Amino acid sequence: MKSFAFLVFLTAGAVWSQSMAIPEILPKLAADAQIAVFDDGGVLTVGQLRGYATMLDPAKQADAIKAPELLIQEIAFMRKLAILAEKDKLDLKTPTREQLEFNRWLLLMQIKVNDQLNQTPVDSKEIISYYDGHKNKYKQVKVNAIYIAFGDPSSNSGGKKVLSEDQAKSKAVKLLAQLRAGADFAKLARENSDDETSKARDGYFATLNPTDNIPDAFHAVFELNQGQITEPVRQENGYYLLKAEVVTIHPLSEVRDQIFSEVRQLHLKDWMDKTHAASSVKYTNPAFQPGKEPAPGVK
Repeated sequence: MKSFAFLVFLTAGAVWSQSMAIPEILPKLAADAQIAVFDDGGVLTVGQLRGYATMLDPAKQADAIKAPELLIQEIAFMRKLAILAEKDKLDLKTPTREQLEFNRWLLLMQIKVNDQLNQTPVDSKEIISYYDGHKNKYKQVKVNAIYIAFGDPSSNSGGKKVLSEDQAKSKAVKLLAQLRAGADFAKLARENSDDETSKARDGYFATLNPTDNIPDAFHAVFELNQGQITEPVRQENGYYLLKAEVVTIHPLSEVRDQIFSEVRQLHLKDWMDKTHAASSVKYTNPAFQPGKEPAPGVK
């Protein structure tokens, strides 16, 4: 019989149910509707099958929706092996006993954290206050750039002169001085930039948001006011001069959902920190006192 190898879905910590809806396997049947009876007499219901399926990764969930009978067969196999293990009292042996307990804690911890997050209220005043206090996070900057490349000067082969890193930085610093003295950015970009794409667009580089996947150094543009230019920004093969040509702020209506999530995460972190701080431990064995040097031979 064909198998999707669902057996691998029960890996420790893979709690897909915390971020996904319960899969609609056999959605027309009630949760308590019986699907099958296993050879040990156990009963499988639609609700149980849906619950088990939350432990599958998204790809295997899709497979289960297409062919739930294959998942059911794997569950029957798992169940049989688990019953055999219990008959042999393997669940009571170390380290299996501890692993089962640890995985139970881990699952319950993740469920509690998810429940705490979902139950955390965020009111409109908090959203507005957070937006007003963090507007830089919601900036959108139209960026113009001049790029001065550097490399190994000995690689010159009759084409354009290759600058050393020091030469490239020196050139960028001189161009920056000209720009801050009032020189035309577009003109200097056309004459000096080694980025052919932006050079052809009078220096226009991109319109950036703080959440974009950009080099860390490029985040300097979000600290600029409109019209300002960064100091030379070093990258692997050159220096950039980045100008905040146009700076706008996304209106609250566009980022409200993002802020809701961010504020709720902050509340969750505060709750987690307080709960962690309240998790006290009293050490009863002198060998395990915090800060104690390990015993000879113990690494």
